[in-house]
Amino acid sequence: MKGRLAVIMSVLALAVSCACGSNSKEQSGTTNQSSETVQDAPKEYKIKVVNVLPHSRKAYTQGLEFHDGKIYESSGEYGTSFIEIREFPSQKSLKRVDMPAEFFAEGLTIFNDTLYLLTWRERIIFKFDPETLEETGRQRIYTEGWGITNDGKSLYMSDGSQYIYEMDPKDLSRKRRIPVTTPNGPVFNINELEWIDGKIWANVYGYDRIVVIDPQTGYIEKSIDCKGLLEKSDIKSTTDVLNGIARDPQTGKIYVTGKNWPKMFEIELL
Repeated sequence: MKGRLAVIMSVLALAVSCACGSNSKEQSGTTNQSSETVQDAPKEYKIKVVNVLPHSRKAYTQGLEFHDGKIYESSGEYGTSFIEIREFPSQKSLKRVDMPAEFFAEGLTIFNDTLYLLTWRERIIFKFDPETLEETGRQRIYTEGWGITNDGKSLYMSDGSQYIYEMDPKDLSRKRRIPVTTPNGPVFNINELEWIDGKIWANVYGYDRIVVIDPQTGYIEKSIDCKGLLEKSDIKSTTDVLNGIARDPQTGKIYVTGKNWPKMFEIELL
């Protein structure tokens, strides 16, 4: 299972130099990155914790998003995947739907009154009514599903590679493939996504780090060190990696959490 995979990657730290993308045959529609363009190194940031909220240790967080004043979360793992709507900030559960055992739920986003939920190896994207969580459709996609977000016009999806895919929400066809890079090369394991002020914020799977990506170029503009959010007393045998980014559109506040974490954190950049 993805959540129990050993994070065995010899090089990342946002400076990957190998070019071993997961979809090397898919070249059409790739964002052009001119060889004459000089890509600046990402600006380094740390975080300040502004507020700490409760979070369920039973939520293996894959997707996190605000909608109509409530927070939506998708939780992974085979046999225990679910979507849940909660009050915010109390985190009281309002509605929950368990996924069939054969599906490993991944990221979610809400666009035009439809909740889109990715699945991992099954390569199926589900559609739900965001109010009732009743399924309204499902469709096969061309790669694994990891993270998903939207800009009000298009969907953006990650698959654990160094690419983000811009998709047409009407038929889920691919419009662009965006290589995520720094001056040192591509950055792999792009995971949960959140659209914030015209940029894509992304977790890097297996690392206590968030990157901020220009969706036009794929260039990483900011690299955010999120180490040390949990106290030692918070960490149990089931506590897993940082994952989950959500911006409250009503307040502009940004929240992060992790898989089976007991806390959610409101953060600011330093």
